[in-house]
Amino acid sequence: MTIRQDLIKAYQDDAQRAGERNRLLLEAHRARRARLQRPAPVAPLRRLGHLLARRATASPRRFPASPEQTGQGQVSAPISSASSP
Repeated sequence: MTIRQDLIKAYQDDAQRAGERNRLLLEAHRARRARLQRPAPVAPLRRLGHLLARRATASPRRFPASPEQTGQGQVSAPISSASSP
């Protein structure tokens, strides 16, 4: 082999090693990032859901009605005597 061929082969080997090194570094970086990003805790969401469900199923609160709101409390509506077919 000539010196030129040896030099070309050395460049190719260096490029392959550099590519492999970059791939390994990128993989390690991704693994480190995935390890640091922990999922959000689920407990507060469960607690919020529980409170909302409790509130929805609770009996409605009753407030005393003002005299203006109560009025007579009845609505007069005529009842038709026609029977439906």
